[in-house]
Amino acid sequence: SSLDAAGRYRYVNQTYAATAGYRPEELIGMPWQQTVHPADLEKLTIAYQQMVQHGKVDIEARGIRRDGSTFYKQLVMIATYDEQHQLAGHHCFMKDIT
Repeated sequence: SSLDAAGRYRYVNQTYAATAGYRPEELIGMPWQQTVHPADLEKLTIAYQQMVQHGKVDIEARGIRRDGSTFYKQLVMIATYDEQHQLAGHHCFMKDIT
């Protein structure tokens, strides 16, 4: 998936969307926090800040599906930058490790 600088999904592939219980277009514009288990929000917020500082981070966390069920995911987040070298968002590669 691809997210903007505010952390909202701007592109989501079919596999990620299906894992989270959505169609890709339903996730567009949604903040990433809505797909993370509430108990892992702080951990992923810290990981996000590490990605901003270092350009990339790997982490495991729980996701929350549309129906409220939980799944385990391995994430690789890679920062993206615009022409002025300002943070433009990030790419997130997810693997379901349930």
